[in-house]
Formats: sequence, C-alpha cells, structure tokens
Amino acid sequence: MEQEASVPRTDSDHEEIGRIHWDYTDGSLMVYNLEVVKMDTFMPASNFTGAKRTFKGPDGRSYAWKMGLSSCSLDVTGDTSVKSRTVVHVRPNITAKRAKMEVDDEVLPMLDLIIITWVFMEQRRYGRVY
Repeated sequence: MEQEASVPRTDSDHEEIGRIHWDYTDGSLMVYNLEVVKMDTFMPASNFTGAKRTFKGPDGRSYAWKMGLSSCSLDVTGDTSVKSRTVVHVRPNITAKRAKMEVDDEVLPMLDLIIITWVFMEQRRYGRVY
C-alpha cells in the first residue's frame, strides 16, 4: 500500500518543501531538495524498535531523533567538539490537539529537513499518514 504526505511551507505562497512516498513493502522514499532517497538509507534505525533514527544534516553533523512515550527530541550526535545535546524538543500540548515544537536557533537553517524527518518519525510511532 503506497501513500504520500507532502509538507507545505507555512508562508503565503505555500511552496512544497518535501514529500514522503509511504511504501510499507519496498520502503518509503523522501523527496527533498530535488533528490529522491530511501528513508531507511537516509535515516537508518539506530536500535531494534526504530525509536531512534539518525541522519546527517546539511552542516555535516549527525542528528538523532529519539522517540519517547509522549514526546520526542532531536539531538546533535556527530559533533565531537561538544557533548551530545538536544536541539529540538517536541511535547504534546494538553490543551490543544497539536504538539509544540521547540527549536534551537542554530538549526533553524535546516528547519525544513527537521519537519520532514519528524513527520516520518511520528508516522512510524502512531501509524498515521499526515
């Protein structure tokens, strides 16, 4: 079964920033920056459950999504000059149906990629296609 999810920009022109082609038999594909890559290759699972996946950012550093029971975080893991630290934290909002994403200023240039990879992780966790 193949499905798609696109991630539109939030500015006024609604330009599409990426697309995920969900395919549970051959593996999902991500279309980003005019490139098509397999999600399992771009963001391989770092543990048995798939609750932690890593990818290389455009800045050359490694990042790891870690999924908790109700929240998730994105950590910088590939910068050997500093200790691993959280740069994005997503928490559920008790009063609203949408989660709250807190993003450090240093990773704002790659916010598009952060959102696309977060959508992939959330789908893996909840089985929903956005």
